[in-house]
Amino acid sequence: MRLLGELPALWRPALTVAIGQAGPFLGALVDLVGRPDSAVPLEELAPAIPYGHTLLAPLALTVTARRARNTLTGAALAAVAPGDATDAARADELGAHSRRLADAGQYSAAEGPAREGVAIHRRLAATDLGALMPRRAAALSHLATVLSNTGERAEALTLARESVDLYRALAASVPAVYLGELGIALDLLSWRLAEVGKSTTALEVAGEAIEVHRRAVQVSPDAPRGAMAASLIKLAGWQLNAGDGDAGGAAAREAVTTLRLLAEDNPAYFGPNLAAALATFASVLAASGDLPQALAAAEEAVALRRMHAAANAALFLPSLADMLVVLAGYLSESGNRTRAVAVAREAVDHYRRLAEAEPRKHLPGLVASLDGLVFQLTSTGYREEALTIAQEAVALSRRVAKSDPLALHVLAMSLGFLVERLAETAHRSQAIDACREAVDVRRQLAEVEPQRYRSELALPSPASRSC
Repeated sequence: MRLLGELPALWRPALTVAIGQAGPFLGALVDLVGRPDSAVPLEELAPAIPYGHTLLAPLALTVTARRARNTLTGAALAAVAPGDATDAARADELGAHSRRLADAGQYSAAEGPAREGVAIHRRLAATDLGALMPRRAAALSHLATVLSNTGERAEALTLARESVDLYRALAASVPAVYLGELGIALDLLSWRLAEVGKSTTALEVAGEAIEVHRRAVQVSPDAPRGAMAASLIKLAGWQLNAGDGDAGGAAAREAVTTLRLLAEDNPAYFGPNLAAALATFASVLAASGDLPQALAAAEEAVALRRMHAAANAALFLPSLADMLVVLAGYLSESGNRTRAVAVAREAVDHYRRLAEAEPRKHLPGLVASLDGLVFQLTSTGYREEALTIAQEAVALSRRVAKSDPLALHVLAMSLGFLVERLAETAHRSQAIDACREAVDVRRQLAEVEPQRYRSELALPSPASRSC
């Protein structure tokens, strides 16, 4: 790494290694680029860093910060007058800056430039005669992702729909170029739909995304297979949630197989998607009764996510914490309850840190991890501590539901666990009060998703066993 500092012209081979493996070359490049007297050509380096390569986010952000002093970002962007011929370049720079921030998990910081970039594209749309449509579609899709991660889910869904409409038009005219982009846009739309409770439509859109990705590969054999694998992960999750374990299992197996091959050549880029595929595959295996294989897949997913979180905690620590909750469940089912409690506690510790920094974004995750810890503590006989944790989870769930009515299901789940813990510890009166609140919440949910929740009103779970 010292050689790189002495010979900055070696940045290209160093970046090639970092793209494939991250490792020490990544840190050396960040240090080198961060120097005020760095001889590395930032105009050449910036576009060479792939978007979406989350492990390279520290390098991308360092480059962005340095370029902000000399390019159309930061203060220089503000000086460009509306209507100037440089507006398209301005929008591109804003979008690039926002994408780098988002790749690093800094979604709140990414929102401002993403919004401004979209506003410029909307103004230009009146006169560009479609020439800038691909860039506008990409800007809308990116802003939708950013807003989803800052809690603006309704607006995110509207923007995702608009982006898909633009990509449909583009794919109809130039399928070899834009079918793959349409598939990615449909993937993102399926997430936005699921986030607002439209699970049935999300599954339909995810299925369409797979069909589009397969068509893209037929039309252009060079179409990236990683995008289709990522789409298969989402589809497998939706199918599993819909009760179609066979279809979900097939999609998950295909995704894992594809991503293993891709990750062999480029572990830094495809490793995060492989971890996601393994997490979904573990769920499919568990649902089919193959607990040993589910546990093995979950352990592998956790190992990958630990590595990724060490490189980029802002982006990967939430997914690590989520997977730890899942792993704790499999460990408990396998009879290893002592380790299950330890793993569940680790998940809670991670989410406490995350929620302190960004409560609006991470409180739901903290609640879910607390619920998981309640279950594990109860299984090992720590009932008083389980009750204390369950009470904390409900208190936080109320905060979540108050700020986001779409998250009422979080409160319903936590109340169910609290009812059971209160009943087990002879707090009968409090258990009845919590049970009534749980039923009231599920009535509200039944108005939003009647097929999913109306049947549960007669037998709300897990509260039903104690009400």
